[in-house]
Amino acid sequence: MNISRGPICEALNRLEKEGFVTIIPRRGTMVSNMTAQEVKDISKIRELLEPFAAKESLSRISRPKLEGIKKEFIKLMAKPETKKIECNFLL
Repeated sequence: MNISRGPICEALNRLEKEGFVTIIPRRGTMVSNMTAQEVKDISKIRELLEPFAAKESLSRISRPKLEGIKKEFIKLMAKPETKKIECNFLL
């Protein structure tokens, strides 16, 4: 994905502080267990925040950049191995 290790490590450390993952030295990072209620709560928050974030970002993005994103999304959707959840994540 062309991302350096620094930002990834920072993000994982933040996720660990918030209880979403457990970092085990020399073994890796494990996703923490979540209750069904926690998953529902997070999903509800995302349902409320993500449309707002999308609308806000549209007012800040150039037309050529938006067209590029649209083309990439269309290419992704055309691939048979692409699962719907991946597309939702990318949106």
